[in-house]
Amino acid sequence: MLFAAALTGVAALVLCILMSVHTLQGVTLAGCGAGAPCDDLMTGRWSKLFGLFPVSALAAGVYLAFLFCIACLFLSKDAGIKDTASLAVRILAGAVLGSAVWFIGLQFFAEGEICRYCMAA
Repeated sequence: MLFAAALTGVAALVLCILMSVHTLQGVTLAGCGAGAPCDDLMTGRWSKLFGLFPVSALAAGVYLAFLFCIACLFLSKDAGIKDTASLAVRILAGAVLGSAVWFIGLQFFAEGEICRYCMAA
């Protein structure tokens, strides 16, 4: 189960990095050109914290912490470290779930558009 969580975490991390680069530098993503729903959402008002920092970069940080904790669970022999890492994984997974609900709601109800990259991440 942890291996599957690690694989999906890596995929989500890569997607979040791609979305951050798109938001900051305007690099075109496949299927996300100018005027596409994903472009509108990744450059819209909900895409940046305080209008400066991409929320996808924050998500990348969460996924990076998640992967670090999973690595601790795989590699550590210390029970205290494993307990702390396990708790952190559960908290981070809850944060991801809550964020997913929030951003899916924003896409459907506030923006009326769906971003495939956002949904995959």
